[in-house]
Amino acid sequence: MRKFGSSLLKAVLLIAIASLGLLEAQTVTPQSVKIPVVVTNTTAQPVPTAAQGTTTVAGSVNVVNTPTVSVGNTPSVSVANTPSVNVSSMPSVSVGSMPGVNITSVDPSVTVNAVNATARNIVRLAGGATLNDGNPYGGGNLQSINGNGTYYVPAGKRLVITGMTVQFGAPAGQECYAQLLTAWSDTSNYQMLNAPLQRARTFEGFDTLVLNVTGNFYADQNTYLTFGFSRGDNSSGRAGGGISVWGYLVDCGTGGCTQ
Repeated sequence: MRKFGSSLLKAVLLIAIASLGLLEAQTVTPQSVKIPVVVTNTTAQPVPTAAQGTTTVAGSVNVVNTPTVSVGNTPSVSVANTPSVNVSSMPSVSVGSMPGVNITSVDPSVTVNAVNATARNIVRLAGGATLNDGNPYGGGNLQSINGNGTYYVPAGKRLVITGMTVQFGAPAGQECYAQLLTAWSDTSNYQMLNAPLQRARTFEGFDTLVLNVTGNFYADQNTYLTFGFSRGDNSSGRAGGGISVWGYLVDCGTGGCTQ
C-alpha cells in the first residue's frame, strides 16, 4: 500500500510539472478591438474643446468684461447683410453748463461789419421832372421821401447807393437818357451814371421808358444828389418822369469811411 501511494504522488507531480512546461511554451498575442465610446456631460460640466476653422455661434453672446484685444494683422472684413437698426425713442440730452469762449487774437485783415447796422440808416430819395416841347433836358435835386427838401449826406457819413429805378414817358421813337450826379455846389458835381432808358411799351403814340440799376455808388459827407433826363436829336412834344434812389449810410471817422 505504501508503495502504491508513493507512486501515485510521483505521477501527480510529473503531470503538474509537464503542464507548467506547456503553459510556458505557449505565446499569447493580445487582440486590438475598436469600441465606440460616448461621453455624456451636462451643461454644468462641459467638455473643454478647441475650435478648428470657421466656428458658427448660435444664440446671444454676452461679454461681461470688455477685454483688451490686440490684432496683429488687420483683416479684411466683409458684411454680407447690413442689419436695419430702429431707435424706438430718442434719449433726452441735457447740457449742464456752456463753456466760456476766449478770443486771444483777431486777424487785422478781416473786416467785421454789423449785420443790422445798415438797417438803421436806410436812405430813400426821389425826384421828378417835366421836359416841355423843344426842351431836350430837365432835372433837379433828389429829396428825401418824407418831403424835407434837398437831401444832404450828413457830416461824418458816406451814402452808399445800392439801387435806382426810373420811369419816363416821351413821344414814340425818342431816345431818352437818365443821369445821376453827386454835387458839392451848383457848379461842382460828379456824374456817377448816364444810362439809356429802355422802351417798355408804346400806346397811342407815346412810349413808356424804364431803367433799373443795382450796384454801389458813393456820395461823401455834405454833398447832395442831382438827377437829369435828356432827349436825343428829337425833343419835340412833352416828356417827363420820375426817379427813385435808395441806399444806406456808413460812418466816416478819422481813419476814413468803413466802406
